Amino acid sequence: SYVQFPSISTITVDPQNSTTLYAASGGGYCWTGTDESQCGGLFKSTDGGKTWQDLGLLGSYADMTIDNNTGAFYAGGSLQPFFGYIVKSLDGGKTWTPINTGLTTQEVYVFLDPGNSSNLYAVGALNGIFRSTNGGANWTFAPVVESSGQIQAFGIPAK
Repeated sequence: SYVQFPSISTITVDPQNSTTLYAASGGGYCWTGTDESQCGGLFKSTDGGKTWQDLGLLGSYADMTIDNNTGAFYAGGSLQPFFGYIVKSLDGGKTWTPINTGLTTQEVYVFLDPGNSSNLYAVGALNGIFRSTNGGANWTFAPVVESSGQIQAFGIPAK
């Protein structure tokens, strides 16, 4: 048994239902001896944030995004031993599948190209961007800044 004090990284509103919210938890303080993969997760509220349920996912999550075109959900973060980790749901958040082939980094944020649902980007404390052109089936790395640099922000303009 363990006690956790989750730190909420982001809140995402379901575009199909504004009273359904998702919270990405980036971990928090865990007591000594706690399995740190259980310190964080994804949480869902169906009553506008009054009550929350833990979706039961291991890992620590930095963000979540919902594809308005396909309805796919994506959440990015990390999993022990602190490697980048992205999960995808095609059924409204009921079940989640890891999509990490080729993703070799620490914690990541996941971004979706609003003009092309196949294009996803993963950005973290690294000197480049991981890109998937097939909905997360696999990822390739492209350096952007010198090897000692880091990307501090990432954005995709709406079309």
